[in-house]
Amino acid sequence: MEQHPIKTSATVKLECKNRTTEKITFQSPEITTDKAGSYKIEVIGDYEDSDCDVNLVKSPRADCNDPTEAWRKARVELTALDGVTGQFRFANNLGFKKKEALPGCKKVLTDMGYYELKDELGSEAA
Repeated sequence: MEQHPIKTSATVKLECKNRTTEKITFQSPEITTDKAGSYKIEVIGDYEDSDCDVNLVKSPRADCNDPTEAWRKARVELTALDGVTGQFRFANNLGFKKKEALPGCKKVLTDMGYYELKDELGSEAA
């Protein structure tokens, strides 16, 4: 699968919600990625009882701005009680889906086992 990183201006935010009440316990401002597509969010405190997710907010590209279900958010554990030492946590990659698929994309994804699209492939299946 071909990937094209959004190098600048993608916007993300971090939000933590209490697992029981679902009340927001932390919310960062919206953060814009740097030239490398990276970002940092400073969090003060321990959020052991919260689920914390980095969420996609906005893409700078009109042709690639659909936040995919699998890559629209990344869970981050923000507690010192999870067995992870140190003060830094890293979120998994986030991603937007292009509005128009690249040629051959369905076949590649089917071959990789992501989609059951054999009936939809038509001439791409060959």
